[in-house]
Amino acid sequence: HFVIRGTIPGAMDSTEIILAPNGRYNNRIATGYVINEKFELQGKAHEPVYCRLSMNNQDIIDRKGLRNENLTKYAEIDFFVENGELTFQTPHIDSLPESFWRYDIRKEKNYTLKGSKAQNIFFRYQQQTIPLRHEIRTLERAYSENGRIEDFKTLQEQQSKLENLTKAFIQENRNLAVNLHLVEQLKKEAFTYDQAYLDELGELFISYQDTCAGLQQFRQYLQQARAYVQGKALQEGEIITPDGKKTSLLSQLKKDRYTVI
Repeated sequence: HFVIRGTIPGAMDSTEIILAPNGRYNNRIATGYVINEKFELQGKAHEPVYCRLSMNNQDIIDRKGLRNENLTKYAEIDFFVENGELTFQTPHIDSLPESFWRYDIRKEKNYTLKGSKAQNIFFRYQQQTIPLRHEIRTLERAYSENGRIEDFKTLQEQQSKLENLTKAFIQENRNLAVNLHLVEQLKKEAFTYDQAYLDELGELFISYQDTCAGLQQFRQYLQQARAYVQGKALQEGEIITPDGKKTSLLSQLKKDRYTVI
């Protein structure tokens, strides 16, 4: 079993605390409440699991009829949990990352969870990549607002840097739970990668003999992703034309030209 004991200065009494794997609140593994700026959660983790700790005092604000927006606190913190005695600390609730679009990556340095080997490794990754991830998030917002091609090109360059840093980190740190979480960030959309890229991802885990479900699922993904590599010959299929007739897919392709379907 695990026990998480935390201290959150500035947190309102009865603020609800929810711990859920990957933020799936319908599968929460522990819940609790803040009392005198402290909380305690208990549960069980069969293996190190990536969780989201959420804090929300909106229910208290509503019940007390308080209208001061400065009293409303939403916070979301991600870390790895494993069995043992764990300790969560932060300088103040206002220093924690907030939920939704107000999430600030730079605030990930303002909390610690001690007692988990997996989290110790993941924390190092977080700290190493905070500046780069913050810049990427800023560029994504800028490009979505103004559509400047210069922002898009810079975004691609920074994303490539983060990919290389993540692959290097996986190679240097042999913690299967953390590495399987990080490699999820390296998966790409169909036909935006080639077979060499899939082979590179596979090489990162080639020495692991573990039979855990997560590793099996990742290796299964690599096999399935082979069907969507760049340069893969298009297979025959049946399509329906605008007038409702069935026709051969390959018969519609224009030789040495692009075909929009």
